[in-house]
Amino acid sequence: MTDMRAQSTTIFRAYLALLVLVLVTLPLSARADAVGLRLAPLKYEQNLTATKPQLGFIDVSNPSDASVTISTSVQGFRQTGTDGNLDYYDNPALVAAIVPDLSTFSLGPREAARVSFTINQSKLPQGGVYAVIFFRTVPVGGAAADSYISQSAKVGTLLILNNGGQPVAGGTMTASAPWWQFGSGLSTELTYTLPPSANVGLEPKLSSQIYPWGTSTTVATGLVLPGASRTFTVSRPGSYFGIIPIKITDALTHKTATAYTIAITGWYQTLVVLLVALGIALGLRYRLRPRDIIDAVAHPLDGLSHRD
Repeated sequence: MTDMRAQSTTIFRAYLALLVLVLVTLPLSARADAVGLRLAPLKYEQNLTATKPQLGFIDVSNPSDASVTISTSVQGFRQTGTDGNLDYYDNPALVAAIVPDLSTFSLGPREAARVSFTINQSKLPQGGVYAVIFFRTVPVGGAAADSYISQSAKVGTLLILNNGGQPVAGGTMTASAPWWQFGSGLSTELTYTLPPSANVGLEPKLSSQIYPWGTSTTVATGLVLPGASRTFTVSRPGSYFGIIPIKITDALTHKTATAYTIAITGWYQTLVVLLVALGIALGLRYRLRPRDIIDAVAHPLDGLSHRD
């Protein structure tokens, strides 16, 4: 009786272990289809001057090995914060004025298609218009017997349009730098602000110079929308020592902003470390040097005679 009970317990434990193994490994059999889309161009800029609707094109390609169904949509975008992040929002006026010729289409594995769109400027407000045409893959369902993970790709082309607006000459700049810099070069933060009256966004044309002897170099910037501020990092690699003024110039307005920093960069930092080490060594040698002992020696007095 005891043997039968022990055998039943062993069988039950084996069955329980098998059940746990099945439950643990079951999610590992779930399938996921990796999907993606590629667009060209990623940014479309146009001055809307014609009286009739204008036509644009976007090339859409499917780099994956699976067929995809794609839907299109139109939204507006605006800048948030000072790092260039974009916020997308629904805008019925943009949907009515910017119309892709395909609302839904399919692409086979590694296929591409050119999607056209029309822009009816008469339905858009005057000035800068900022929209995005999104292309989104429609998730497909798997078989009922499988655990299926569906993925969807959503990418878009930015439309930066000027509908008869007159841009201002430029914005305002403020520059700031750490008071102390030690490394391979200099770094400065420049904040560029475009007033709401600018009407049209722009990409600032900026240059930096280590004043007064350094050469001028171009600063990498990006789009700044009216009423927004954006911060750009100005990097100047090289060897610098002392109090360094970094001057940044706006090519549109010829205005400048200057930041000051105390710098020991490049090979100067090696030189300073060597000089500090040499100074410490000399100081230790001075403190630990042997002190001279002066012995007092008695000298006989000349010219004195001893009389018995």
